[in-house]
Amino acid sequence: HRVGGLFGEIREREERIEKMEQANGEMLRKLDGEVASMQPTVAGHRTMRPTVNTFEAAELELDSARRRTETSPGDPFKAGAMLESVESKLERVRSMAQSDRELVDELSRRKLRAT
Repeated sequence: HRVGGLFGEIREREERIEKMEQANGEMLRKLDGEVASMQPTVAGHRTMRPTVNTFEAAELELDSARRRTETSPGDPFKAGAMLESVESKLERVRSMAQSDRELVDELSRRKLRAT
């Protein structure tokens, strides 16, 4: 009876790991798409250096998370935490880029009014 319980526990852990690995793969694909879609904005003339630096840090962290995700055997829970961190950085980049654009646009409007 005890052995059956252990096997059940092991199977439950295996299922959690499999689900996490699947979720990590989906998150990795999502973040790859977000990085690709954000590159033109970040490379634009209205994006400031701190925003670019944060984006580049997110790209590097995504590469590390990809390696951890694709490593077998690996720790899908650590990989998942890394992917969540990348997602957070990309959200910050989106916000920073929006602020950068608004600031540049405001400065341009002021410059036009001054002339």
